[in-house]
Amino acid sequence: NKSSNAVKVKIAGSEIIISSEDLDFSNKAEERLECKYEGENIEIGFNSKFLIELLNHLDENEIEVKLDSPNSACVINRVNESKKDEILMLIMPIMLNN
Repeated sequence: NKSSNAVKVKIAGSEIIISSEDLDFSNKAEERLECKYEGENIEIGFNSKFLIELLNHLDENEIEVKLDSPNSACVINRVNESKKDEILMLIMPIMLNN
């Protein structure tokens, strides 16, 4: 919704599912992407405005996302080793309503 701008990111196996829902206006959207992921399945929430702002600073086809738990910060970086040290991004998660 417009107050939280929340998106849910669920990572399971080799797939990322990004979804959002606005109950006030009965709108929802979902996007599925392929990924390379190592770890337990995870569901985490982000403010979409902050996430888009971070990603707009990267002109990459692939990025590296490091996360530990739904309650800890997420680190976003370039995959390209020659550009990796140029930028490091951090985004805090938000609580999701289930």
